Amino acid sequence: MRKLILSINTSIDGFISGPNGELDWHFAHFGEDLGKFVFAQLGTMDTIIAGRVTYLSMFNHFSTLNDDFANMMNGYAKIVFSSTLTTGEWNNSRIISDHIAEEIGQLKEQPGKDIITWGGARTVNTLVRHNLIDEYRIFVAPVVLGKGVPLFADVPARFDLEHVSSQSFDKGVVLNTYAKQK
Repeated sequence: MRKLILSINTSIDGFISGPNGELDWHFAHFGEDLGKFVFAQLGTMDTIIAGRVTYLSMFNHFSTLNDDFANMMNGYAKIVFSSTLTTGEWNNSRIISDHIAEEIGQLKEQPGKDIITWGGARTVNTLVRHNLIDEYRIFVAPVVLGKGVPLFADVPARFDLEHVSSQSFDKGVVLNTYAKQK
């Protein structure tokens, strides 16, 4: 069975973006070794899940680029959670507006590589509510935002995870990996 992996950046105080969606702090701490890790990580996937905002941001950035990372992004299947989009402009895109748990459950049963999601917050919380995330890769940047969009804002109940590993990168980012308890 394929795994659904959340790969997401947070501040030390648990925010995935600033109060106005600011992401500049993600890139301020993105070093060469982290870039290599992210590239290798994407190579183990073949499907991307995103919410509308993240999807449109990635589409605007990657659809016109021609490098190894962008080529993977452009070629992979993309599943988009949206109640407003009806079609996806980016190649290999499919819009899902309801029956998310069933759709993702079926996707995980299909042959292929693992599935990655980068969020945003509503997407992450939807996946958490349906217990669909198998592994949490949380990249903690050495920054405190004070305000912003929290990673877990609408979790209905406590859930425990198993710590798998921690890894430090050259600009102070620490990756903490957790697995869903079986």
